[in-house]
Amino acid sequence: MWLLIILCAFLSTVLFHSLLCRLNGQFGAVFNFVIVGSVVGILLIVWQIYQYCFWSLHTIGAALIYGFLCELYLFLCAMVLTSISANIIVRLSDAGMNRKQIDHLYNSKQMVLNRLDRLIDVGLLNQDEDNLLLTVKGERLSKIFRLLRAFFYHS
Repeated sequence: MWLLIILCAFLSTVLFHSLLCRLNGQFGAVFNFVIVGSVVGILLIVWQIYQYCFWSLHTIGAALIYGFLCELYLFLCAMVLTSISANIIVRLSDAGMNRKQIDHLYNSKQMVLNRLDRLIDVGLLNQDEDNLLLTVKGERLSKIFRLLRAFFYHS
């Protein structure tokens, strides 16, 4: 029963994540998952504390298993969103492409343009004529990246 509750919590997270992604395109899939996963995870831990106690192995185990499942799902979700191989496979299944079309689509310049389009689509960049400017959301993310770089000693 204990493991079943963890699996139900995880499956609920995946279900609510997919609903949130379909209803709210404003935020990215990863951010939506963090919101849903955090809420469901907190509810799961509160339930485990109520059933057992704070320091019980059941509570700690539930948090670790749920965290592992969420991390695995997030990794797979992010990999599908950004993987060149996954994108080629999806594009080939949608419409056949020849080698020349694939080379054009995934040359360095085109990949950078596609990445910039994604950043504009998710609201991190604005394009003003030939200039690219960070939005408020982009500025916040930039500050987070700078903090993480400093924390991990990346220059």
